Amino acid sequence: MNTVWKYNLTDASADGFVDVPEGAEVLHVEKYGSELLMWARVDSDAPKRPRRFRVVGTGAEAPTWMRHEATVFDRPFIWHVFVEPYSQPFVRQVDGRTKATAWGSGKSTPVEGARASPAARAHPGDG
Repeated sequence: MNTVWKYNLTDASADGFVDVPEGAEVLHVEKYGSELLMWARVDSDAPKRPRRFRVVGTGAEAPTWMRHEATVFDRPFIWHVFVEPYSQPFVRQVDGRTKATAWGSGKSTPVEGARASPAARAHPGDG
């Protein structure tokens, strides 16, 4: 069923991942009180997948491999929300080892010589 769900990006995991149904479409991001909230159109029957989000302040390095989703005004700060596209696999640190997962595979395997990007280890809101 298609519906709209709310996510708290403030509570995203330390590596910036949020579990969302596959194919989720970000509709809006807004600061509400002390929380950074995101609303997305989702298929509630779709399997959930971890999706990486990164929030950076104006003037901070922006991840070129991620898509810009929103700009949030939080006086005196301005935040920019980036999201990893579904079409690419992601690399992240798991138990001190670098692993990669292809979207939809649900399996995480070690990747020799690969290194997780700083964005993979950064917490949303850093910067």
